[in-house]
Amino acid sequence: MMFDLTEGVKRDILFAMEDQTTKYLFDAKAMCLVPLHEEDTRSADGERYYDLPEWSSADGYGLLEAFTQQVRSPLAREELRQTLVGGRGVFRNFKNVLRAYPLVDRQWHYFKHNRMTERLYEWYNVLRESWGLESLSEEIEDEEGLFESDFEFDPYEKEHDEEFLVRIRNLLEDEYVIQYGESLGLSLAALCNNAKNVAEESSAFGFICRTQSDENAGCILCSPFIKPDKKTVLITDFFVLQNYRGLGLGKELLLRTLAAAKERGVQFVLAASAVVPKNMELMLCQNGFEKLGSGFVATL
Repeated sequence: MMFDLTEGVKRDILFAMEDQTTKYLFDAKAMCLVPLHEEDTRSADGERYYDLPEWSSADGYGLLEAFTQQVRSPLAREELRQTLVGGRGVFRNFKNVLRAYPLVDRQWHYFKHNRMTERLYEWYNVLRESWGLESLSEEIEDEEGLFESDFEFDPYEKEHDEEFLVRIRNLLEDEYVIQYGESLGLSLAALCNNAKNVAEESSAFGFICRTQSDENAGCILCSPFIKPDKKTVLITDFFVLQNYRGLGLGKELLLRTLAAAKERGVQFVLAASAVVPKNMELMLCQNGFEKLGSGFVATL
């Protein structure tokens, strides 16, 4: 018996595929799922009753592995990897980790839905072929818009954002100390602060990245530093909190700041930090900067 794969039917089958405690059949006549109990004698007959797409706990674990490999947030990716080798309670622990990373959690649900939908359409197209019908393409949800819907980028306002700016400078110092040791780390942080000391804070501009729950996620700040020249500015602060790294926020902050600088008539944007991580160096070079000595300069 032929049947259409309606939205309701897809939703019910996807839910049943994840249920590892109950076996179901799809009733093509009633257009609903039938849970099978021990005393139930019904079975798939290819006419009215159909087995559901195969989806085992091994498939579920493989899905966790595949998703973890493509997570861009380094912290989230490492924590998820640890759950996969942590023994019992993998699925529960995986979900617990995702709670600390709301955007990654949303990406997981898109990823899982899309992969399971692919399996559902493979199953349905086998049936359509047996009915002499053409295959259908799977309807995969588009992840575009996740980034825009989860973060906001607001122009920096000293009165409102100065406290966060102080916080990220302290966090940067802490990271240098952890990475390079106390003596070198504090020295590098001092070099960065010296660059900030020559900037004209009254003319500073940039952006703050915030989540939809109004939590600060990152910041970038530029400022002129040679009076009265306003055509050259220095990036004095550029930081994304660890929980939000790997999501493209740094690039978005940078591009917005370059656009704002161009609108202000700025010709040169300098990135002359004492320490430029390799991933940041790559991002700068991919977005209009050229290496100049040990620093970087973008010509607008």
